[in-house]
Amino acid sequence: MSALVEKLEVANETLEEKVLRRKQQLSEANSAKDHFLGIASHDLKAPIAGVQGIIQLMRLEKKDRDENEMSYLNYMEDACKAMLTLITNLLDINRIDRGEMRFQKESVVVKDLLTRVGRLFATQAAKKEIPLDVSSPDVVIQTDPNNLARILENLVSNAVKFSKHGQPIQLSAAQKDHHITFSVVDNGPGIPPGEMPLLFKKFSHLTNKPTAGEGSTGLGLAIVKELTELAGGSLTVDSTVGKGSVFSVHLPIQ
Repeated sequence: MSALVEKLEVANETLEEKVLRRKQQLSEANSAKDHFLGIASHDLKAPIAGVQGIIQLMRLEKKDRDENEMSYLNYMEDACKAMLTLITNLLDINRIDRGEMRFQKESVVVKDLLTRVGRLFATQAAKKEIPLDVSSPDVVIQTDPNNLARILENLVSNAVKFSKHGQPIQLSAAQKDHHITFSVVDNGPGIPPGEMPLLFKKFSHLTNKPTAGEGSTGLGLAIVKELTELAGGSLTVDSTVGKGSVFSVHLPIQ
């Protein structure tokens, strides 16, 4: 009996050593993957920015281009923007996973920030004839402006992608007591209740598809959730199938 117990103990120690070794190997492989992803994504930005610069020069060089030429330039520009969005999302999620996302508070004029976000998507919304309404109180809060901008950009980007032609979108902020709520309201297809648990998971793709063939990485809402929590806030979603969705970010005001 003692010999059997001794054999079991030896086998157990061997198994534990194998598990620890495999765990170490997986950890090293994951770190290498994150490192490579960060470098590759960062280095891809420069050539894409170069292509965008050439497109702008082509527009200035000859302003009387025909309709076909302009459509080609617009297509190339849209492709560059989509690629930069993908790269930015990959860099963000990589920094979040590695615990390297920084949060630095400073004074932020809410109205100015929302106006900038609205302007950023004005052209994209105009292509689908989507009215983009921006409203905000004239208030200053202490938060990380880059963090908040990335949250709102991802929410507005999704709203534009999944909204049908001509359906309005509202980007707004409202202050109440010691909190401020940023809301993005769309009149899109809404989110089925059964898909709500998948909404903020990385690389998840729901049944709803972008209405004009736009690309979707499945990272935007995962980034929104992580950045909202980093800011000490909370996120709520109110959605009705066939009527639209309201994404709200609630942040404390200090």
